[in-house]
Amino acid sequence: EAALAARGLSSTALRLAGLYGPGRLQLIERLRSGAAGAPTQPEHWANRIHIDDAAAAVVHLALLPEVAPVYIGCDDTPLPLHALYAELARLAGAPAPRVAPAPANVGSKKLSNARLRASGFTLQWPDSRQGYAALLAERDARDGPPQA
Repeated sequence: EAALAARGLSSTALRLAGLYGPGRLQLIERLRSGAAGAPTQPEHWANRIHIDDAAAAVVHLALLPEVAPVYIGCDDTPLPLHALYAELARLAGAPAPRVAPAPANVGSKKLSNARLRASGFTLQWPDSRQGYAALLAERDARDGPPQA
């Protein structure tokens, strides 16, 4: 963003939250193996966006006649990290996530996509819990349920 601004170029930034989607289920595997943990106090916020929604947001913004300088690309449902991990573990049939320190070098912000939504953008997956559930159901239908 700074490099484009310094050159005087007209630009728009889309700052994306954590991406998930087909081929991006490493977190599920970490939960299944017991390697993923999350803090409970203080809450550490998780923001996600499905890769299909991220791609659609890029196209949407590229087609707008007028754009703001910056948009946040995230779903409608920021969650405490421990709540997201607990739900994903439940969906995946994995053990409950362990309590662990906050991830290093990762911020904790409750993001809002209000500007992106105000531009007319509609998310296909407004809640990552529903998006992950659909991905897991699709994978299980294709590959069969994971073996214990």
